[in-house]
Amino acid sequence: MKSLFAVQIGLLIVVGVMLGGVLVSSGVYSDVQNNIVKVLCLSCIKLDPKTSSNFTFETANGQPHPKTFRDELVNGPIMIMYSEDVCDYCEQMYPVVQHMMNVSFDKDDSIHVHRMMNGTNVTFYFINIDHTTPALRATEDIYDKDHVGGLPMFTFITLRYDQGTVRPYYTSVYGILGLSTPEQREAALVNILNDSIHLYHDSIIGYEP
Repeated sequence: MKSLFAVQIGLLIVVGVMLGGVLVSSGVYSDVQNNIVKVLCLSCIKLDPKTSSNFTFETANGQPHPKTFRDELVNGPIMIMYSEDVCDYCEQMYPVVQHMMNVSFDKDDSIHVHRMMNGTNVTFYFINIDHTTPALRATEDIYDKDHVGGLPMFTFITLRYDQGTVRPYYTSVYGILGLSTPEQREAALVNILNDSIHLYHDSIIGYEP
């Protein structure tokens, strides 16, 4: 009986090793591992209490604002929503932003459109970092304002005078903004956008990209 039990245990170990080898060699293991890592590192669940909507001139990594955005600021302030394929908080915020900006997009899109908000042209970008150009993907690091190592899910870029020069002025907020309902989240984003619009009108004269 003991020898039969030992054989059964041995067979289980062999089968387990074989299945593990199949998973690793087929790429299933790496896909699952990558998705888990993305969720843990970039989901923004940990970020809500640690961030604020304060504007700043200084980018997160010291790089200049991209020329694409500097040129676009001639037309009005900018709102960016960053996303990725595996992002629970992104999924929760899609309908909020679509309603707010009156725009439709799928989660694997990368788009930019112009919308009139309070009589002001606002350029809206939706950037899925898994499906966009390297240049736009790199902007994620530029606007990780609070250095959390996660998606700066909502970035607002406007203008403000800085010692006699008009410069891009931005803020980023993360995740679901620490708020519990879609209505509260939309109201918070609208408030930041309205601040961006007011700053823009106070500073647009004299702006040179």
